[in-house]
Amino acid sequence: MAITVKQKALLHIAKTRLGLDDDLYRAILEQEAGVRSSKDLGPEGLDRVLKRLAALGFEARPHEPTLRTRSARRPGELPSAAQMKYIEHLYENLGWYESRRRVGFNRRVVGHPWPQTREEANKVTEALKAMIARGYSRPGREQ
Repeated sequence: MAITVKQKALLHIAKTRLGLDDDLYRAILEQEAGVRSSKDLGPEGLDRVLKRLAALGFEARPHEPTLRTRSARRPGELPSAAQMKYIEHLYENLGWYESRRRVGFNRRVVGHPWPQTREEANKVTEALKAMIARGYSRPGREQ
């Protein structure tokens, strides 16, 4: 798997900031990852190259592209039972007992009848909480 454009940009920022010429930069890539170009780098090689550049004095600034940390959760992991239970609770707070209303809302927020991943469940949760905070109530329902 290749690295992202932002990760490549970070390498080139480091190269410029450290004042490395092209030959020295490519030598570091070859020594640390066995490649001559950043387009051929994989995630493990990138980690080794960045450690080497850090040892040479490179430090990423907050506004620059950075590497995402690997989380314990995988990106496509299914929503937890607790998330789904909380979403159900929020629907009830809004008075949405009909599944057609819930499905329609989910389609607008995440493009599916029901959240398929934890990230999608978080989007639905935040959208429902925002509606409750704005004081939304179903037409005809008294508060």
